[in-house]
Amino acid sequence: MQNLIDNAVKYSFEKTLLSISVNETGQYAEIKIEDQGVGIPKEDLDKLFKKFSRIHNALSVQAGGTGLGLYITKRLINAHGGRIDVTSVPDKGSIFTVGLPIAKQLPLI
Repeated sequence: MQNLIDNAVKYSFEKTLLSISVNETGQYAEIKIEDQGVGIPKEDLDKLFKKFSRIHNALSVQAGGTGLGLYITKRLINAHGGRIDVTSVPDKGSIFTVGLPIAKQLPLI
């Protein structure tokens, strides 16, 4: 979550809002992180979770990085049986949605 929030801050325009929400949807906890930033062009969305992949935009040079953050984030989420999706509009912002399975309560002995 820290990587997703950090990216939302780094790639947002000054004095804009960042929204984080958590909801229960069936057997999943759904976490949404929404920014009002540079956004991601549709043709670059498939590069987003690839190792060493960086998307160039107005803030990417300033933000720095290796292109591993989202790759590792997706691998960790998948390892926990979850999923991550993104919707984005250039110059408007992005919404990253993470779904993690809700742990089942074990019976008390």
